[in-house]
Amino acid sequence: MLRRFRAGYLPWFAGDDELDLMIPALEQLLVMMPRFRADPTVLTPPPGRHYLLRCPPAPAALPAEWQEHFEVFAFDDEMHITVVVDAERMNRAAALPRLALDMELDLFAATMLPIDGRSDGVGQPYYPYMLMAAEPRQGIIVGFELLTALQGLEQMWPRIPGACADLLVKAGGRPAQIFVQRPLLAKLLAGLCEALEIELHLTRALPAVAAARRAFAELGSCDPP
Repeated sequence: MLRRFRAGYLPWFAGDDELDLMIPALEQLLVMMPRFRADPTVLTPPPGRHYLLRCPPAPAALPAEWQEHFEVFAFDDEMHITVVVDAERMNRAAALPRLALDMELDLFAATMLPIDGRSDGVGQPYYPYMLMAAEPRQGIIVGFELLTALQGLEQMWPRIPGACADLLVKAGGRPAQIFVQRPLLAKLLAGLCEALEIELHLTRALPAVAAARRAFAELGSCDPP
């Protein structure tokens, strides 16, 4: 059974274009597995970023007739994200009073909140991403914002600082400190926190957010009355 897995979406049926790629890939797997069992070094690349590449010598070539060689592929290890928060949002957030509390903040896939997708023109069911803030001492959920990754995660990342500003406006104030667990989230929020004079800290655990996530998951797993 073949399924399509895309960030922000529930597993779904593979499309014709994906099947066109998977069928020859599976055929090549059947060719390579016996060779690998007999000699595991057939997949051992030379030093560097070499990858085994198998190509048909002609369009009608049988899977076993494909030719192979190791080729170097260059990948960009750096992710370039341009973050822009509009002036209106920044002004509203900057005018907020200082709250006498800290916040734990995390972004996660809210798979417990599936959305059908057909009513808004998306054929595949999807789920939102939740940016959640919790107060660490009492474990109270301060607020959350929902985002989607329907066009890919790279399109969602730049919207996170703006969503965080909206969350603070709804909470009614700016905390003294915000704690995050993910380095990418810390980088995305660094400029916003600096502008709002909020100390941003990277930590190993977010116990208040973790407890809130468990509560959301249990709520989402309950059958409706």
